[in-house]
Amino acid sequence: MYTNLVNGTVGICRQEGLGGIYRGLWPTVSAQTFVHLVSELIVQIMKQGANSAVRFTSYSTLQGAALGYIKPASGKLSSSVTFGLGAIAGLITVCKYCLDLLRAA
Repeated sequence: MYTNLVNGTVGICRQEGLGGIYRGLWPTVSAQTFVHLVSELIVQIMKQGANSAVRFTSYSTLQGAALGYIKPASGKLSSSVTFGLGAIAGLITVCKYCLDLLRAA
């Protein structure tokens, strides 16, 4: 058993050579990198899920309001109105993203 860092380093170098110091480095680094990548992937998926939820909820709310206000005879909104509602929903999503950035800072 080693008593301290210096004692351990000297002992390992005597018994196993300089390579003994670095044995186990690759598995440790690769495991930490893998865990970091997986956790970052999960965070990104959750952010995208939240952005999609905001976008679709915004669009559905705007569409319901537009249908109630415009009251088209066919029951469907024109493509230009649908495009505009989608653009507004996208803008709301961008504003949500900006608020997320401010919150994280």
